[in-house]
Amino acid sequence: MLKVRCDRLELADSLADILTIVPTTQPMKPILVNCLLKARNDRLEVQVTDLDMGARVRLERVETVEEGELALPANRFYSLIRKIPDRHLVVEVLADRRGAMV
Repeated sequence: MLKVRCDRLELADSLADILTIVPTTQPMKPILVNCLLKARNDRLEVQVTDLDMGARVRLERVETVEEGELALPANRFYSLIRKIPDRHLVVEVLADRRGAMV
């Protein structure tokens, strides 16, 4: 599980800084289009790699409600974050009725 509250603009700016590493075409390994979010100790770390190069950004002004990790499509996540009008954002992993993560 993972649940964090953070500043939407700070997260969007941080993602924009590292998105150039994420392949724009479908790579041999589909996981490479994802970013990895790690929430621990009131920090949110975002990592990307193309296996030749990697980047990591850390947001310090975060409230970690539940520590955890989450991989999701980097460009799609960035696009959604940019469209949210609120200044603050909650990123949360929820379990559906079958126990699957959404």
